[in-house]
Amino acid sequence: MTRKGQYRELFENAADIVYTHDLEGNFRSVNKAVERVAGYSRAEVSRMSLFQLLEPDSSEAVRETIRAILGGSPRTTFEVTLLTRDRRQIALEIGCRLVFRRGRPVGVQGIARDITERKRAEALERDRNRVLELVAGNESLGSVFGSLCLLVERQIPAVRCAVLAYREGRLTLGAAPSMPAAFAGIFEGPEPTPAAAAWGTLLGSGLPARVNLTSEPALETHRSLLSESNLEAGWATPILSREGTLLGAFLLLGERDPETAPGELPGLEAARRLAVVAIEHRQLNDQLAHQARHDALTGLPNRLLFEERLAQALEEARRHNWLLAVLFIDLDRFKQINDTLGHPTGDVALGRVAERLAASVRKSDCLARLGGDEFGLVLTELNDGHDAFRVGQKLLEALSPPLPLGTHEMVLTASIGISLYPRDGRDAATLRRNADTAMYRAKNRGRNQIEFFTAELGLAALEKMEIEHALRRALEYGELELYYQPQTEAGHRLVGLEALLVWNHPKLGTTSPQEFLPVAEESGMIVPIGVWALRSACLQNAKWQRVGFPRLRVAVNVSPIQFARPDFVETVAQALAESGLDPSLLELELTENVVMREPEESVRQMQRLRALGVGLAIDDFGTGYSSLSYLRLLPIDSLKVDRSFVKEVEKDPNTIPLVRAIVALAHGLGLTVVAEGVETQQQFEVLRQIGCDRFQGYLLGEAAPAAMIERLLEAAGSMLR
Repeated sequence: MTRKGQYRELFENAADIVYTHDLEGNFRSVNKAVERVAGYSRAEVSRMSLFQLLEPDSSEAVRETIRAILGGSPRTTFEVTLLTRDRRQIALEIGCRLVFRRGRPVGVQGIARDITERKRAEALERDRNRVLELVAGNESLGSVFGSLCLLVERQIPAVRCAVLAYREGRLTLGAAPSMPAAFAGIFEGPEPTPAAAAWGTLLGSGLPARVNLTSEPALETHRSLLSESNLEAGWATPILSREGTLLGAFLLLGERDPETAPGELPGLEAARRLAVVAIEHRQLNDQLAHQARHDALTGLPNRLLFEERLAQALEEARRHNWLLAVLFIDLDRFKQINDTLGHPTGDVALGRVAERLAASVRKSDCLARLGGDEFGLVLTELNDGHDAFRVGQKLLEALSPPLPLGTHEMVLTASIGISLYPRDGRDAATLRRNADTAMYRAKNRGRNQIEFFTAELGLAALEKMEIEHALRRALEYGELELYYQPQTEAGHRLVGLEALLVWNHPKLGTTSPQEFLPVAEESGMIVPIGVWALRSACLQNAKWQRVGFPRLRVAVNVSPIQFARPDFVETVAQALAESGLDPSLLELELTENVVMREPEESVRQMQRLRALGVGLAIDDFGTGYSSLSYLRLLPIDSLKVDRSFVKEVEKDPNTIPLVRAIVALAHGLGLTVVAEGVETQQQFEVLRQIGCDRFQGYLLGEAAPAAMIERLLEAAGSMLR
């Protein structure tokens, strides 16, 4: 065979389309591959131009490429979309070069390779990754299903896709982004529609089910709505779990009635696997979310969900001006069951108690097990407090019949405390605390009783006694913690921290010092608590210094009782020695009133503290009765402007001159001025212009545990390096 013949044979039998056309795109030659790819005969193609075979956007792109090549562009490879005889889209990758005659370009020679499968695989991988990102991000199943529909439609042209979910024996519409709006009607309604029920039965076999929108009797009521959709028939392909359980289905519909099922097309199979992952991931998340918010023993909401439901109920009560009640229910002497019959029997008893209580309240009420043998109940939309009392009586009556526990019978009673919104509190923490207080009062009055929270003095004394007892326990069990609030300069540079005491109460949660320090001071508990706080702050700052964090002063509040003790200076010295902290990195804050009770003795005490090398500050300045003559004698470093002034600077213009005078006074005495309680940008700007040196408040940073503050210290350290 001659070389020319060999070239001819290579041309004819090449797997890719090999062609030439003139500069207007009219074909001059083309090999047999065009028939397989485009569906046209070679004779038909020879009478056509390249642009007649291409999608309009691709035609324009080719014209631009030819013009560019004629202009000297080196780019000779590009991608186009070819439309076959039956209007399918084929992705082609074309490589071309100019054909010259007598030195002048007269045409183009090209090789076109079918890359449809490669492009489809690339699209499948992109879509697959997108779906996995949605699943990993815990996006809704609706979003995931919508992306799966688009994936399938890109992989299987000429169909529209919907994803159906199978729950509790019925099919529901998961997503159908390209389906007509009327399509949703097939699955709407409180009961399964005939079509949804019929398709669910068919898919229960695990095999694809043929669907015909034009002839199925089950769709008769939807026929008129679907008549303009141009969808005739298709297939419902089941989505099965790894165990073979029906999870849902892909519904593929087209304009023509297909003869055969779609089979295991790559795109559909990939979408099915992704759907299984998404559904099972959601089921696992829902299960974990349920476990996180429900008590494993009784199945009731736990404390976390109780607090969420209470917050929601309060929002509704505020919006509609409803009366709301919080009940705390504590079983009387339940410890005896655990001690005499064992904890397994006690668990059985708790489960049966929960059943009796749940049967006595409305479904709209929130009954929860708060821990141990204590339950909580939120009642909404009450007419008056008597409604809550009647529910409490119903609960006691439900518990009164003997409880069978194996070979034993046990009579259980409960003590119930009730607080009412808005009378007894306007926030969740107050209502919980007051209901708990009322419950303890019921126990102290003989158990098996219901008590409302009241504000009488006897109850207030009882509350103080309970707080004092709990505070002793708090010290013993490590429930107290120091939070640290940043102090910054005007440029927001971190320059110090204030240690603030919080109480992680086992029932009330994180409790601010305003709620328990008054009781601590009255009971004398403030002394051991203050020693603990001082020691903990020194140890923490010393630790920060050892790891290389910036040298920042930590301020610690000192109570009047602490300051007045003759051994207070020794206590401070011991805390510094034990921690190894540089004394200059500790500041003690004293309120104005404390210092001025006995000013001469206060000066002597403060001078002894200054001899240790610690800093001293007057807290809440401006609300007391300082004598200016004594103020100049106090060995202090800074004044903290009381937050009441800070709050008013943006509301009352008359406050600004007063604060300006305080700042001028402090600066005249060589003191640093700290504005505390700065919550808004306007407050900050006014105080900055007045001349305050440092700022503290929610605007600059909330008080936070030491572990969180370390991030600020790391950032501050990196700025200094």
